[in-house]
Amino acid sequence: MRIRRAFMLIECMLAVAIFAMGVLALGRCMENCMKSEKYRREESLAQRALANYWVQIETGALPLNTDKSSEELKGAWAGMTMNMARETLQLHNEKDQEIFGLYKVTLSLNWKSNGDTITREMSFMIYPRQRNGAPNGNGAPNSGSGTIDTARRIPPVPAPPTTPPARR
Repeated sequence: MRIRRAFMLIECMLAVAIFAMGVLALGRCMENCMKSEKYRREESLAQRALANYWVQIETGALPLNTDKSSEELKGAWAGMTMNMARETLQLHNEKDQEIFGLYKVTLSLNWKSNGDTITREMSFMIYPRQRNGAPNGNGAPNSGSGTIDTARRIPPVPAPPTTPPARR
């Protein structure tokens, strides 16, 4: 009888140890899932911020008056910093004429996550819309009365992020 009780005690201790290891493993899985979800949310916010700035620059809503600028973002993007850099491209067309007014824009988004600084970058080329009377790529004034010349716009390289916004 005494041996049987001792065996039951060891059996219960072993069962509790196995259960505790299972609970610890489940806790680690949950921790990894939470980290992964946080990372996915930050990446989604970063992609949306880069896409928003890209569209604002393409439409002319955000002027590129300086070669470099930096801005602290607010709202859902608090803690993120958008850096914009513009450089003039010296390209020639098929007739070996220089193309004026073509820029490479680099958007760089920085933020801190778990003590690490994370950076995401996006580069594209832009030919800013010219107003009536302003020289176009050939050095000649634009034609038309008050219209905006959009025929010389270059598509962005690479395309904007295609991840849809998160749904809750």
